[in-house]
Amino acid sequence: MRRTACRQAYAAGLLDPVHTTPARGVSPAARPGTPPRSAIRPTVRALPAERRAAAVAAEVRHRVAGLLAVRPASVEDDVPMAAQGLGSPHASELHGAALSHDFDVRLPLFDFLQGDITAVTAGILRRLDEG
Repeated sequence: MRRTACRQAYAAGLLDPVHTTPARGVSPAARPGTPPRSAIRPTVRALPAERRAAAVAAEVRHRVAGLLAVRPASVEDDVPMAAQGLGSPHASELHGAALSHDFDVRLPLFDFLQGDITAVTAGILRRLDEG
């Protein structure tokens, strides 16, 4: 779609939003339509222990791929996320609003930025097992 046509369609209210940015200062749990704080956590904890790592790694890989606009298969598990092109703004978004919120765990941001999919998965699993 050309920009002019897109602008006109937007102004006429003909486009559905693909993404909306939450208002600053409003916690995710306070926004209408927000899933429960631990939406993914109980699902992962219900999996057999031998399948948890693969499920968490797939979720992390999928989200990283979405931010990088690549296919999940092209995200390498053993290469730090920063080295794969995930910059600080996207990493902060993925770290806080997505993974920490959905898995209901606290992940150190520095470890997250320097880590790879395997390390982040291990950190999430360790924190899931703690409580």
